[in-house]
Amino acid sequence: MQFRAMLKEHRARLRYACLALSLGALIAYDSMWPTPYGAHVRSVFGMSNEMSSNANEAHVAIIGGGGNIGSYLTQFLTSANLTVVAFDVNPNIPGLEVAQRHSRSLTRRDLQRFGTVIFLGGCTGRRACAGMSFEERTQANVNDVEDLVSKCDPGQHFITASTSAVSEGRRDALESDEVFSELLDEYSTSMFERENRLRQLASGSRSPWISMLRFGTVVGTSPGQRTDLLVPSLFKSAYTEGVLHVQGYDVMRSFLALPDLARAVHTLILRRKPVQKPGTFAIWNLASFHAKILKVATTVASITGAKLDMQSSVRGYELADPKFKGFSLSTAAFRETFGFEFQWDLQSTLSEFDANMPDSAMPKGSHAPAKNSAGDSIACPVCGSTDSQLVVDLGEQPFANHFVNDTEEALESPRFPLKLVRCRVCNHYHLSQVASRSELFEHYLYRSGTSSTLKAHFDWLAGKVQEESGNLKSGSVLEIACNDGSQLDSFKALGWKTYGVDPAKNIAEIAQKAHTVRVGFWPLDFPELPKGDALTAITAQNVFAHVPQPVDFLKGCAKVMGPKTKLYIQTSQCNMQQLGQFDTMYHEHISFFTGHSFKKAADLAGLEIVKFETVPIHGESCLVTMEKSGDNKDNSLEKRLATERRDGVTSDFFAERFRSRAIAIRDWVTREIRAFRSKGYVVGAYGAAAKGMTLLHFILGASQCEEQFLDFVLDDADLKQGTFCPGTEIPVFPSAHLQTLVVPLRRPVAILVLAWNFFDEIAKKIAHFGLRKRESITTIVPFPEPAVVRLQKDGTHRTLRAMPNDCTSVPNVLRNESRSKTVLVTHARNEDMLMPFFIIQHAPMFDEAFLIDFESTDRTVQLVADYAPACWRVVNSSQGQVFDAEVLDQQIGQY
Repeated sequence: MQFRAMLKEHRARLRYACLALSLGALIAYDSMWPTPYGAHVRSVFGMSNEMSSNANEAHVAIIGGGGNIGSYLTQFLTSANLTVVAFDVNPNIPGLEVAQRHSRSLTRRDLQRFGTVIFLGGCTGRRACAGMSFEERTQANVNDVEDLVSKCDPGQHFITASTSAVSEGRRDALESDEVFSELLDEYSTSMFERENRLRQLASGSRSPWISMLRFGTVVGTSPGQRTDLLVPSLFKSAYTEGVLHVQGYDVMRSFLALPDLARAVHTLILRRKPVQKPGTFAIWNLASFHAKILKVATTVASITGAKLDMQSSVRGYELADPKFKGFSLSTAAFRETFGFEFQWDLQSTLSEFDANMPDSAMPKGSHAPAKNSAGDSIACPVCGSTDSQLVVDLGEQPFANHFVNDTEEALESPRFPLKLVRCRVCNHYHLSQVASRSELFEHYLYRSGTSSTLKAHFDWLAGKVQEESGNLKSGSVLEIACNDGSQLDSFKALGWKTYGVDPAKNIAEIAQKAHTVRVGFWPLDFPELPKGDALTAITAQNVFAHVPQPVDFLKGCAKVMGPKTKLYIQTSQCNMQQLGQFDTMYHEHISFFTGHSFKKAADLAGLEIVKFETVPIHGESCLVTMEKSGDNKDNSLEKRLATERRDGVTSDFFAERFRSRAIAIRDWVTREIRAFRSKGYVVGAYGAAAKGMTLLHFILGASQCEEQFLDFVLDDADLKQGTFCPGTEIPVFPSAHLQTLVVPLRRPVAILVLAWNFFDEIAKKIAHFGLRKRESITTIVPFPEPAVVRLQKDGTHRTLRAMPNDCTSVPNVLRNESRSKTVLVTHARNEDMLMPFFIIQHAPMFDEAFLIDFESTDRTVQLVADYAPACWRVVNSSQGQVFDAEVLDQQIGQY
């Protein structure tokens, strides 16, 4: 919008203008050339005054207009008053008109109306090309281009892309330099063959003007964003992992900022008659700057605060074989021929990319994933949409509560997919598949009454419901999924009439001893239930997420509610998305509600959310109060919706962060357990909860453990004691097992706390049974903040270490202009052995750095130039080679 407003203001005096989209700034060509604009352009480009007499002079065709470069260029040239028609086999950019055509379908007649034809299609990635056969690559990158050129007339200008990688092995490579074909991969080889074929075609009498552009690695934010290249991958890693995985650190590359690319192409289009003679062929090198891979990574680190991992393998970005040292391009020919200046450098390009995060790291256009990227997922349980996004895949796992007392049966437990997806329409998070409800719940082992923490919560909730219902002493309550009746006990103690529903017959029989309870799935026929306002309240704790049709569930509630009846829906781990609590996923738990999807479900059921609260149980649970009318509604729901939007829960990028967090926690827990086992520890776990089995199998599925990963699991649910964890030979014992375990063996003990949401209660039990004759036991706590915590005999806790590498926040707090900048000032002389390590360690820590050099005679200064962030500077010592602390302090004072 900023550009369009400025363009309108200056249109009267400017014939052509170009757009640097990333800055939203107007750059007029008359500011680049000192002579009068029109005459100078005509003299440089060889244009006659009759240039505009042909109708197609300002008409441009872009084949590949839905891609990374093509979509940006389409917008740029359109804003510069050219008529652009874009074509792509996969147009997928809202707001950008792209015709769905393959280049092969375009006829000579189709192309005649265009003065310039730009081809940016074909196979444009190394990995994609490597996966093709030779014939497929040649067809996409050579034959299709050759066919398109043959349809153009001599008066037209054909522009297409090559790659800077054909200059592999050279520094400051010229367009005329010999190509070392033996160093080229499949992609670069196909581009070099494209150059050779078009050079041959240009010798024919019917050939158009042909310009081939050797692009450096393109960097920028585009409507058709591509994210598998180096820079997007580094930023994505920073924002999802907090770590930059660097390979081929010493490889040199040339890079081309998208705004510079667009200006360069615009420059070529402006001249009707190219510098080369009609019917001839030219290659032009285009690059904004050159840098080694490590310098790019350290600059990203300085911008984002992410740490550098120099040992890792490639993590998604495309990079040629690291045994080669790379290349750099000389752009002198293009600059001198057209009086052109590349305006973007490493620091400005990466800073602009970061300013557009996370949008700049998400694939779009022809690179965007299919609408239903979750594959075979069910439709959204709330709104029915099939537009879903895969969030995380935890592999195939057994039912989390399938505890049996036979090892063979446990090992043969059937396994089912466990994937979390997000509905892009209503922002509901749910499992991709629904397992059989009857198999899961008809013989259920979970009992709510075994936890003192839960008993206290039940008393609190009963009191809250009574207070919000006018302190009735004889109210009536229906609890859906009443389990063993523990919550109903709390209501009964207040004098209320109690009714319950539960599908697990073995558990419901316990509740039936004191309450009116029906066995089955809600909604069901319940003749004894009070009708209308005679039913004071309905509670549904940790069940709403289990039902396949939550809207029908709510409609069943609405049917028995009166105008004053209150419905209390509680779901666990209310912030599981924001906190990355993937262990909440198990087959019972179909849905993971957000404020957005709660609202959608209530709307569809004809109910109003009057209050949205969080309560400190099961981590932090959502407690949503609904009524038939919204007369008592407060603004808590609106606040929740705003928080979710701020946190990014409604965006595609959020799934990338969630997935990376899950993998990071899994890997960290695995490393900690293996480290303890290697030191001779007895390693067990506490809490045979469903969430614990999810984490356990996510670890086992990835690590392919052959040894007994855990020696035991402790749990005080008597129905689980004496059984084996689903799919394993790991036995379940009561907490008292610690007494028999610790004393005879005299070995140190480490406990993975699987039921971490009851950590305080568990810590007391571990201390009671495990610390009678020893000083401490070490625990591994995976959530909410992964840490190793030592439990002391005196009842205190001590955190030994926490999981490192927090990811960069969205938005990046380091971009806050009001904060104080962190500046490093240091000095060195002949430190080439240590300098690379110094740079890697300190790059994420400082906004700027000044290194005072005492006339180093080794490679110290060169290493800073090669590897340090672009914001680091080397300044000469005012003392020459002689070090004087007082004089140095005076020089430092300048900074």
